[in-house]
Parts: sequence; C-alpha cells; structure tokens
Amino acid sequence: MSDDTTTTETLTRRNFLTSATFVAAAAACVACGNCIVAEAAAPPKPGAPAAGGGFKPVPGEYDVGPFSAFLKAPNGVVVDKFAKAPSGFLLVVNEGKVYALTSVCTHKGEQVKAMDGGKQAICPKHDSVFDLDGTPAPVTPDGDKTPARKPLARHGISVNKKGNLVVDTNVTIEFEKRDQEGAFVELKKPAAGGAKKKA
Repeated sequence: MSDDTTTTETLTRRNFLTSATFVAAAAACVACGNCIVAEAAAPPKPGAPAAGGGFKPVPGEYDVGPFSAFLKAPNGVVVDKFAKAPSGFLLVVNEGKVYALTSVCTHKGEQVKAMDGGKQAICPKHDSVFDLDGTPAPVTPDGDKTPARKPLARHGISVNKKGNLVVDTNVTIEFEKRDQEGAFVELKKPAAGGAKKKA
C-alpha cells in the first residue's frame, strides 16, 4: 500500500474566471507599471485643462493693442478676445475705464466668456453669470441660483511707452481693491489715473 495521495482540485467555471481575472490584472499592472511603482503625474502644460475640468492661463504680460482704440470703444461692454488660454482674461470698457477681469470662473475654474452682446460674462459650464464689474449675478439665465459666489478678480493693466494697453496676469487684484492704482486705466487722452506707464 502506498501513502501517496494526490489532491486534485476540480476546475470549476468560478475557479477558472477568478484565475483568469487575476492573471489579466497582473499582466495589466506589469504592462503599465502603475500598480507596482506609482509614477508622479506630469504637471499640466501651460494653457492645458487643469485638474477638475478648469483651464490654466499662462501668467505674463499681454499687449492688447493701441490704447487709442479703446477710447473709441462703446461703454458697458465685455470683450472676450483674450479669454482663452494662454492669456485668460476679459477686457471690460465701463464707466470711463478699461480693466481686465480674469476669465477663470470662481465656481469651478472653467473659462468665462462674453454673453448678452457683451453686457455680461458667463461660465457656460454651470451658467454662472457675472456683471461688468465681475460680481456674480444672483440667477442664471434659467432662473436658478448662480453657482459662483465670489467675484472675478482683476489683473494689472497699464499703458506702455509705445501707447499700447498691457495686461499683466502676474498681478491679481481682488475685487475689494478694484479702485486701486493699476487695476484700471481711465479712458482719457493721455492715459492717466489707474495705471502708470511702463518702461
């Protein structure tokens, strides 16, 4: 008599699927390497969508053209020519001033653009509406409560030696300080008031 006993496991459908799933998952981990060694996520490229769906403008100085052209602009208008990345701002001509509002929504960081013939700005992702000074309107176009609670900040703005309007997105001016020097340029000849001429 022999004491050799061999145990064989019966291959059931459940055992086969469990084994096959485990082998497939292991192969996928080895192929990509993320399960074994966590790789740091690469930072988003400037102007690329940021995490959470928003976009990230590139900080810098942007020459937006001759100051004299803004003297002829209609009052009470939002211009979204520079709203997209890399620049990321709205130009507003209102009450004898020109200023630059960030085009990054204060709700979820999406891009804000002009609406209503340039009389307001809107974040099309969640319908937050902003008035000319950057304050959120109380309701969306559908009559719902506007999701954004904070106003849009301003960026530094000035007239350079060439007579061109320059927006500096390195400079952020919170809503409460919107009347400080550098937050706007008065629409008068020559440029005076809110900004100093740059070298």
